Amino acid sequence: MRQAYYRYQIVSKMGSSLGRVLEIGAGYGMLCAALMARDCPEQYVIVDLPENMILEWFYLGAIFGERVSLVIREADLVRLRTDGIVILAPWLLPAFAALGRPVQLGINTMSFQHMTLTNVAYYLRWLEALQAQH
Repeated sequence: MRQAYYRYQIVSKMGSSLGRVLEIGAGYGMLCAALMARDCPEQYVIVDLPENMILEWFYLGAIFGERVSLVIREADLVRLRTDGIVILAPWLLPAFAALGRPVQLGINTMSFQHMTLTNVAYYLRWLEALQAQH
């Protein structure tokens, strides 16, 4: 229900044609799946803890197959497409930002309250560097 509510709020305010989306802490990726199945994000990037990245990769891969990329090394960024779903290691945010691909929407629904202020500041800094509009 929560992901359906978030999807409704996002689409009702921004329309169904989204640009690049960056979600910080995606659980197993259900909001991503809800948006990618019905709407048109150009690219959906998820940044999460390593153990969640594997969970998201399996869950989203079962639904979207080859459209899901797991990026855990900087060398993986070289072959990165500009569409689909990207599960990105958080330590690669600086290298990802250097690609110069702005983010239209940054999402964090339930993770910041569990993080240290240092971690929250890290993610906010990179959302700013990625020129997140919303």
